Amino acid sequence: MQNLKSDRRHGRKISLIPASGTWTGQGAIAAVALLLTGCSGNPSAVLSNVLTTASLPAALPAADSALAAQPPTVVYAAIAQKALTCWMGPQGPLKNTYIFHADAASPTTGGQAEIVLQERDTTQKHPWGPRAFRIDLTPEGGGTDTRVSMTNIKLPKDLADAVRTDVIGWAQGGDGCQVQVLRPPVAEPVPAPAPTANKVKKSKSG
Repeated sequence: MQNLKSDRRHGRKISLIPASGTWTGQGAIAAVALLLTGCSGNPSAVLSNVLTTASLPAALPAADSALAAQPPTVVYAAIAQKALTCWMGPQGPLKNTYIFHADAASPTTGGQAEIVLQERDTTQKHPWGPRAFRIDLTPEGGGTDTRVSMTNIKLPKDLADAVRTDVIGWAQGGDGCQVQVLRPPVAEPVPAPAPTANKVKKSKSG
């Protein structure tokens, strides 16, 4: 398999850990835009150049692989943006227990990418815990298509199945969020309105 050379101008690595524990829709879009344009200055993003052949996917069962009719860079942006909204957003079921982490090569070298869900270890100053789920994007058809390969490492089976459904749907242009179907957002209780004091008018006696 061809070696990928690190590109200091375009190769990017992004680890997204919201300081507040939540992502807004605009924040998710901005994070993906930062990744694709190479802009800096976002305190929630860590950028570097670390995609090598060591991170390439091993052979996987057919059930863990799908083909998307778009280049890897396009598929990567779609999955990342929707994952940050669906899984890690304000209503995201995974935002408190997992960290979204991704590596992407420059489009000029094929745009190969790896996306990982890592367990959030709240006992550590830097909460990157063990890997739980991996998504590998590799170019096919001369770079016009993308092979989406997935490996479940530690996710519960029902959650891993929902993650797979989301990834394949997003890679192929869908908008669903099966993870939120499996784990619906818990509605926060609405505080009762404060009681208002009744003003009693006393009649004046003549």
